[in-house]
Amino acid sequence: MQVCECMNDSSHVFKGRHLDGVSCPICGGAVLPKPYDERKDSNLPYYGDLKKQSSKRKSAITIDLNFDDKSKLKLRAIAKHVGALADELDKIDNAWQCECGSIEFTVSTLEVNDEPRCSVRECNQCHEQYAIPTDDELPTRIEGIE
Repeated sequence: MQVCECMNDSSHVFKGRHLDGVSCPICGGAVLPKPYDERKDSNLPYYGDLKKQSSKRKSAITIDLNFDDKSKLKLRAIAKHVGALADELDKIDNAWQCECGSIEFTVSTLEVNDEPRCSVRECNQCHEQYAIPTDDELPTRIEGIE
């Protein structure tokens, strides 16, 4: 058994086996090996336990900006507009686009026996047509297989 003490903070003391070349599991500083005294050092934490605890810790940065009420209102207005902008950009990203690059199209409905079967998008630029099924349900069985 071996005891190590952090050279940056003397309160960081731990024990373990084969601790050659390790750094402090709490702050990452260099450590100084010390002889193990069973009476004095039996209640020290193990290196492995401290390493597990420190890997679970999340780093956080806190900044106190001391905004007045007017500044807070301005930030809320900015946040509202940023949200609207994000929605608008998502709408543009998800918009249908023809292979020719045009985003302008007309939609008509294809009916069979007076029932709508699909929508047909026709590009206004190249007049290519695309069929879009109207039902959202996908088949649950392969046709022709009992």
